[in-house]
Amino acid sequence: MPRKLLLIICREKHTRIGIINGPSLISTARERRQGALIGLEESGIALAPEYIVEGSYTRESDRLAIRRLMALLDPPTAIFSAKMR
Repeated sequence: MPRKLLLIICREKHTRIGIINGPSLISTARERRQGALIGLEESGIALAPEYIVEGSYTRESDRLAIRRLMALLDPPTAIFSAKMR
C-alpha cells in the first residue's frame, strides 16, 4: 500500500515528500517505510534523510513530526504518514 500511495503522490508532481513513520522496532513500520522508499525510487525521486521522521503513532507525535518537517528550509510539498488509523 505505501508504494502505491507514493506513486500517486509522485504523479502529482511532488518531489519533496516527507515521511512520518512509526518506531523502527515495529516490523510493520519497517515494511511501510520500505514500501514508501520503493515507491519513491520507482518514481525517480531521491529522499533526503531530513524528510524522514520517526514517530510513535500518537497524535502528539504526529503533530511534532509535521512541525519538524514544515520547519525545514525546503519543507515537503506532500507528507506520507505510515499511521494506519
